[in-house]
Amino acid sequence: MRARIRWPALLLAPLLGACSTPGPRQEPAKSPPAAPVVESTGRITVLPPAEVIRQAEQLRKEGNWSQAIALLQEANRQYPGYGDLEKLTRRLERNWENEKRRLEERILVTEARAMLKIIPMLEQLERGESEDYLLKSRLLFWRQFLQTKVEPLLDCGRAEASRDLWLARRCLQLAQRITPSDEAAELLRQVGKKIDVARKALRERREREEQEQRARRIETLLSEAELDMQRGALSSALLKLDEAIRQDPENPRVRQLLDQVQAALDRQVESLVKLGDRLYREEQIGPAIAVWEAALKLTPNDQGVSEKILRARKVLEKLQQIRARSGETAH
Repeated sequence: MRARIRWPALLLAPLLGACSTPGPRQEPAKSPPAAPVVESTGRITVLPPAEVIRQAEQLRKEGNWSQAIALLQEANRQYPGYGDLEKLTRRLERNWENEKRRLEERILVTEARAMLKIIPMLEQLERGESEDYLLKSRLLFWRQFLQTKVEPLLDCGRAEASRDLWLARRCLQLAQRITPSDEAAELLRQVGKKIDVARKALRERREREEQEQRARRIETLLSEAELDMQRGALSSALLKLDEAIRQDPENPRVRQLLDQVQAALDRQVESLVKLGDRLYREEQIGPAIAVWEAALKLTPNDQGVSEKILRARKVLEKLQQIRARSGETAH
């Protein structure tokens, strides 16, 4: 049996160190930041922050506020200081609190209105069945239950007076119907004044918007009318300027351009009428009628031009009859 050789520890250490020494040390590749997603089953899946934000926004759009917020809160714990996650978390938490408050207040208003409708019907039943003590207790319960809504309705009126005036007024009106009080009346008066101010501001804003829209429309009509004048399309320019003057009767630019177009149109009509008169004297009846009709299109209400056309048509008709009889005689 061969004896085992025992190497001194001082000799082995350098040898083992030399064998185990690796080359240049390499850092392991870092994976992109990821955050956990809490699934409905309770299982946790790790996702990048950008994907967490996308999923949280999608959950919020679907109305799953608590899931969206829980997802972001868990991601914030995993990656503290990640700015976008923190901002979105705070925004969703704040928005959800506001949304919950609005929903609760609307539920409160709906319940109070329903009870105010139910109680008169129960009272009518109770009068018809005066010995029905079950019905009496039922009516008493609803009256007492309705009374418990007064203070929440007042709280709603106080809180919403700085946020939603119309909701505040509904809450206060219901509280005043259930149990009239000086406090509810005063709050209603204050809210009413704020609503009047808000309506006035809204009315003024709409008027400004209408004025701005009207000014833009007038500017467009003026630009189009000027282009029509350059092309010689005076009738089209006149139509546009007529619309512009209806929009703003006191607009000096519209009036000035309207006068220019009307003067140019009058000159054009006058030239056409004179040309028609000359053609008529030269016994060119048909061409004369055509020229006068062109003038009448430019000034449809010109009675003088209409009469010229009417007389010329009668003359033309008689000439055609004479020619027809002459042709029959020749045959």
